[in-house]
Amino acid sequence: MPDLATHLLAQTTINQLPWIRKIAPFTLLGATAPDLVKGFSRWATPAEKWWVYPFHSPLFMAILFYAVSLLFHEKDRPYVFAGGIIGVSIHVGLDLLQIHLIGEYFIFFPFSFQTVSFGLFPPEATLIWLPVTIAVTAAAIIIRKLIVKRA
Repeated sequence: MPDLATHLLAQTTINQLPWIRKIAPFTLLGATAPDLVKGFSRWATPAEKWWVYPFHSPLFMAILFYAVSLLFHEKDRPYVFAGGIIGVSIHVGLDLLQIHLIGEYFIFFPFSFQTVSFGLFPPEATLIWLPVTIAVTAAAIIIRKLIVKRA
């Protein structure tokens, strides 16, 4: 749960940039989609969890968001696709920084089944730094509102 909160908060902070406002809902979806799918896999046995692994692959998620964008009106499709890709990129980038005790992250799927991790932060770091992440996100929102109010 703290990991999902970190992904949401990091993307919410980035969404305060003025040029990203139109695609903000889709960036939030992209930032959480891989972990939401992983959450559904908790009902499956370990032998049945193979289908979750590609959801941390940028290429797989690009194909998925392209398919999702087809459900939208033609003029909105580029926003859905771009927002999803930006969100997934932030998600995968944050995941690469963590040490993973369990789970498989095949970010080069389908070209490689090699897992990748930079291992800079322990798994509990998201919980330890969650109050700081909340404060940074709140500050970004307040600053954006002050800038918009002055303009």
